Amino acid sequence: MDITSTIQSLLSASSDLLLSRLRARERILSLARSLITTLETPSERIFRLAFAEPASFALIRTAIDLSIFSTLKSAHGNPVTVTALASPKSADPVFVHRMLRHLAAMDVVKETAAGEYASTAFSDALTEDRYRGGIIYTHDVLGPSLRTLPAFMASTNYQNPSDPADGPFQHAHATKEPFFGWLAGRQEYLMAFNQYMGGYRQGKASWLDAGGVFPAEEMLRLDETAERENRVMIVDVGGGMGQDLLELRTKHPEVKGRMILQDLPAVIDQIKNLPEEIEATAHNFFEVQPVKGMSFKLTSLRHPSQTN
Repeated sequence: MDITSTIQSLLSASSDLLLSRLRARERILSLARSLITTLETPSERIFRLAFAEPASFALIRTAIDLSIFSTLKSAHGNPVTVTALASPKSADPVFVHRMLRHLAAMDVVKETAAGEYASTAFSDALTEDRYRGGIIYTHDVLGPSLRTLPAFMASTNYQNPSDPADGPFQHAHATKEPFFGWLAGRQEYLMAFNQYMGGYRQGKASWLDAGGVFPAEEMLRLDETAERENRVMIVDVGGGMGQDLLELRTKHPEVKGRMILQDLPAVIDQIKNLPEEIEATAHNFFEVQPVKGMSFKLTSLRHPSQTN
């Protein structure tokens, strides 16, 4: 698609967005990316891929450790000096200033004056568990797998990875444990992973939306006998913090029957204040499913990064 056609398609998609048509936002994002990559020179694209975005990611991760986004948010939009942002962790203001100049250039924060910064909607979002956890997990756990992928593939003569205990993840983290076993032994990353999963689909089309990817209304119907006997209606296997079942309960309050949430014990222990209709139970999905005769089993829709 040439530049003129892309711009025309963007204008058309913008009208769809104003009319709240399904997937209009995603189409605009796709077209905008296409426009950028068409306009970029090769050297500009290499710079973006090799420096601008990796540096931004690493500095966001560092800023989380320094509580910079929390400090900016607590200022309620007012500018905060570099000295004040550096002080909670006794960081070097010179380093903090260098870091924030890059983050301002990447629209993560706003530079309001020399040595003063204010929050943005994105930096405020990074104070929430689901987004902060997403940065911690993707940078510390997923990131090394991607950064060392070329070396791992070269070591296998570019064979398709098939062993869950010997892949890019294990190579990057110097382990022979499968991904979920490794994660279960590291509480900070397990928590970050589940926080990320809890917010991953935020703003995206849901599997429960009418006309979406799954015939939810048809599949979630129960007969009268099942309702009367209070049978298990749905089991969410590896359901994290219960976000899918909570959405189901909100969008389809008429659905009857018991809802079972299953995940590893360390995940279940983190969950607070689930409604009584959702039963949270510890279960490893590599073991035999203990719930029999359910009307529907949901293996939660997860990001591909979960299947290492």
